[in-house]
Amino acid sequence: MVVQTGEILALAGMGVLLLNNLGRRRVRQGRPPAVRGLARWLAWGDFLAFGLILAGLVVMYLQK
Repeated sequence: MVVQTGEILALAGMGVLLLNNLGRRRVRQGRPPAVRGLARWLAWGDFLAFGLILAGLVVMYLQK
């Protein structure tokens, strides 16, 4: 089984998106952030995740 670079990027982006949503849920429930930089992570994590997913899809498309 050969794993392509694009697949790894897309999976990493989905992992970042999942972690970002878990952190956002924690803040919505009224609990304090687990780390100090969580607010910055919540603001920019979605952009990073979607960028990784998009990059992975572009790489997969170009490798065909």
